[in-house]
Amino acid sequence: MNIIFGILAGLLNILAFGIYNWQTLQGQASPNITSWTVWSFMTLLNFTSYKEMTKDGWKSLLPTISGIQCILTFVLALFQGQIKGLGLYDGIVLVVGITASLLWWRLKSPTVTNMMLQLGITIGFIPTLQSVWARPQSEIALCWFIWTVSFAFQTIVVILRWKGQKRDLVYPVNCLWLHLVVALLALR
Repeated sequence: MNIIFGILAGLLNILAFGIYNWQTLQGQASPNITSWTVWSFMTLLNFTSYKEMTKDGWKSLLPTISGIQCILTFVLALFQGQIKGLGLYDGIVLVVGITASLLWWRLKSPTVTNMMLQLGITIGFIPTLQSVWARPQSEIALCWFIWTVSFAFQTIVVILRWKGQKRDLVYPVNCLWLHLVVALLALR
């Protein structure tokens, strides 16, 4: 059963990114190249540290697929997006990501790295939450709901493959609630 939920989580992630990227190609979105550069760096660190931390391919499937999708979106942003300066929150997220990677190298602890990255991911959501609060139509609620369901399935995979490591739940639960809040705000 966990294999089915893992595959569904990955497919839903691909679907949500597909919708988002299609909107970008249609000119309905203009992603910030600087932000997607930071997010690509963060997602690369996230899926590698999560995979190393859990040592479980099925738990790591969604972070890996999400990382690949994020990098593909970054490439699309290079051709379709606009360059903006590094915003305050992007800068903070970048510092958190660099610090996490240095700690991983120094402490040899993917767990410390991944927990730090969850803080960075949360901080990185602040601009999106602010913009969707001010302009609900600035985000596509459907994509955010699909991502929410994807992370719900990921959470189920972690529970079904439970080995008592609460740290394995931090990433999917953190992303579940963050994506859900954006989805709900986009509905207003």
